[in-house]
Amino acid sequence: MTNLKKLKRVQMMVAITPKVSMALAVIACIFYLIGMKASAYIVIGAIAVLLVIYLILCLTAWRCPHCHQYLPTKNAGKITKCPACNKNIFDEDE
Repeated sequence: MTNLKKLKRVQMMVAITPKVSMALAVIACIFYLIGMKASAYIVIGAIAVLLVIYLILCLTAWRCPHCHQYLPTKNAGKITKCPACNKNIFDEDE
């Protein structure tokens, strides 16, 4: 897999993981309120795993391929240029 494909996959994961975690948090709250505490704890465990994966991706793979600075995680799905070096992060030439 090329670096471009890996970076696009990381971008997608960094963009959707917080949204999925928030949806799971709502589900966990609903489970807890209706008395399904064991299910709520399982969902909370899944959220913890997602957040660990998110942190690992952000710290290891979500970097500019040109200047190697960390890329912002806010609106990660829309980022096309590095704010540090202003180069297109999806250019093939590195």
